[in-house]
Amino acid sequence: RAAVRRSLAAAPLVAPSDGSHLGAHAARPRVRLLLAWLHACLNERCRFAPAGFSKAYDFGDADERAALRLADTWLNRAAAQGAESVPWDALRGVLLSAAYGGRVDIPSDLAELEGVVAS
Repeated sequence: RAAVRRSLAAAPLVAPSDGSHLGAHAARPRVRLLLAWLHACLNERCRFAPAGFSKAYDFGDADERAALRLADTWLNRAAAQGAESVPWDALRGVLLSAAYGGRVDIPSDLAELEGVVAS
C-alpha cells in the first residue's frame, strides 16, 4: 500500500497543468493506477525471492517512469485515432518487452512476470 502511494505521489493520476495532457485518453488515470499497482506488486514479489521470483530483480523508479511514458504514448496514440478503448494488448507487450521484461533473465520468472502483467 505504501509503495502504491509513493508511486502515485511521484506520478499523479490527474493531468499536468502545463497542457501536455491535451488529447490524452480518458482512461489515463485508471492506467496510471494500474501501473502503480503493478510496480508495487513486482517489487513485493522481489522481496520474497525465491518464492516470488527465482531471484530479486531491481525494478526501480526508472522502470516505473519508462512504463508510464510508454503507456502515455500508447494512450495518446489511441486518443489521436479516436479510439475509446484502451490498447491493452499493446500495453502488455511494451511492459513485458521494454519496461520490465528486459531485466528478467530466467524463463520461469518471465512466465511469472507475464502472469502478473496479464492479471
